[in-house]
Amino acid sequence: MVALRMISAGGAAALTALSDEPRLRADDLMAAVGTLGLAAALAVARRFTLAEVVVDALLALGERSVDLAVAGNPGARLSNGAVAGLSQAAMVDAAVARALARRPDLDDRDAERTATLCALHDLVGGGREVDRDALEYAVMDALAADDADAAIVHLATAADAPRGAAAAGFCAPDPTPAMLLCRAAGFAWSTVRDLFALRTRLTGAPAPEQSELVALFEVTTREEARRAMRFVAASVAVRAVQGRMSPAFNSM
Repeated sequence: MVALRMISAGGAAALTALSDEPRLRADDLMAAVGTLGLAAALAVARRFTLAEVVVDALLALGERSVDLAVAGNPGARLSNGAVAGLSQAAMVDAAVARALARRPDLDDRDAERTATLCALHDLVGGGREVDRDALEYAVMDALAADDADAAIVHLATAADAPRGAAAAGFCAPDPTPAMLLCRAAGFAWSTVRDLFALRTRLTGAPAPEQSELVALFEVTTREEARRAMRFVAASVAVRAVQGRMSPAFNSM
């Protein structure tokens, strides 16, 4: 067959045949994936249609660029194992997660899981831009109105923290999580002081000494606090993802 001879010869003609030649069988493509290197695998991954067995052979390579090409190819038929493998790759690779999320062939459970993974990557990557000055003013207004719920919601938004985790951390016995939230939000000391007064009213716990709060405020840098918030967001999102995964996926 002419196409097989072209593949054997290598070079640009071989890559063109691997990506475009319709007469190549699944066995031919799998052989090329296994023997001809990454460029050949990428050419195969971009074919207009791909059988499940070829997709499985591609994903078995464990190459990030191949995973991304397969995830972004709507003509690639995905077995259950392929979906699980790509989902696992998507947990650590935002590009794979977003490519997988655009596929029309995922079932509802897989689509929801992938959407959650994309949200996780947005949180960890700091993908959201917020007007922190406006949020600090919103916190001050909520404090003046004695609206604790609104104050904590605005604080969580400014700190890029999940609301439930922010509320729990703000009212924790140890003042450190609340200070991390305030420092991640970038709020001024006066706002932080007023938020801690709210915290005392909510929890009924003795207020920390002002010297302790000042020391905690000064020793905690904003970047450290934001890293801590990204870790919290990632932990919350990962638990949400795991809660939606099948037992087989969780065991991988």
